[in-house]
Amino acid sequence: MAKVEYNKNKCIGQGNCVAASPFYFTLDEFNKAVLAHSVKKENDVFIADIKEDKLNDVIEAAKQCPVNAIRVFDEKEDIVSVNVKTDKVEEIKAEYNDLKEFVMDKKGYFLIRVNKEKQRVEVGHCGSLNKVDIMVYGTVPIEIYMTIIKKGLVENMGHAAYLGREIEKACLALKNNLEYIQDDELDIKN
Repeated sequence: MAKVEYNKNKCIGQGNCVAASPFYFTLDEFNKAVLAHSVKKENDVFIADIKEDKLNDVIEAAKQCPVNAIRVFDEKEDIVSVNVKTDKVEEIKAEYNDLKEFVMDKKGYFLIRVNKEKQRVEVGHCGSLNKVDIMVYGTVPIEIYMTIIKKGLVENMGHAAYLGREIEKACLALKNNLEYIQDDELDIKN
């Protein structure tokens, strides 16, 4: 009998699996896929037997997953094996000089803080100098930065990437009771 294995840690919530195989996949409140009819194998890895009439749907779900979070296999071998081609890849050394390349976003800037009293991360948008006009808050990084993007508060791609990094750090600080200072590295003690 064919089985499907799903790794929730890899999932980015694109939803292709739900479209291809709605009998087996749904999205939860965090936009992560949920494998129905499954048992937990380990950590966030789930496994389920595939009904014969649903096999093609699950195979398509695995093929459509952009992060290879879904594996379809039987007793003998993998049925779906996504091979990432790496021949003829251009390699580029990452480089960036903030002092020379930084460009201010035309839409403004953000002040980010951890509010321990309210147990949330707060991101204040400043359309003009030191004046917060919109406050977005939450505890899940993707929810915070996607709300900022949906509200049209950021235009520059570098700024959006910066926000993702800083919001992730702030949420980590909140979760682990660490001090968060915007633009500083987190002080993670072993």
